[in-house]
This record gives sequence, structure tokens and C-alpha cells, in this order.
Amino acid sequence: MMMAGRGFIGRAGHMGMGYFGGGWSWLVIVGVVLLAITLIYFAVKKRHDNTQSYSAIDALKMKFAQGEITEKEYQDRKDILKRR
Repeated sequence: MMMAGRGFIGRAGHMGMGYFGGGWSWLVIVGVVLLAITLIYFAVKKRHDNTQSYSAIDALKMKFAQGEITEKEYQDRKDILKRR
């Protein structure tokens, strides 16, 4: 390596910038990591929400099948659960 100015010139020609090249590239890396974390969070949340609503609809179906609620009550409650 050669000495140039205040820093060393590495193989890439960046002066004392290390692996990230200095400047704004670290911000891009942080942004990509945050985007990945956000996507994973919402994917897990959606999966969790779907399993809860299916179990609620299944319980509603059982109440209707056993005659505990009328068809109108069944439809109204099912519509409410699907909106959530």
C-alpha cells in the first residue's frame, strides 16, 4: 500500500475509507437491513392474524352447525371477522 495525503490508498483506491467506501454507502446497507426486518415482521404478523381469524371462523361455523346461532347471526359475524 502507498501513503497518499492523510490516509492509505487501498486496493480499491479509496483513501482510508475501509470496506464501506465511506460516504453514504453505510446508509444503504442499514436501509436494506431495516427493509428486510420490516418485511419479515409483517409476514409473520399476517400469518399470525390469518390463523386467528380462521380459528374464529371455525368456532363460528360450529355454533351455527349446532344451532346456537341463526343464519343471519352467522353471516353478520362472519362478515365482521373477515373485515379484521
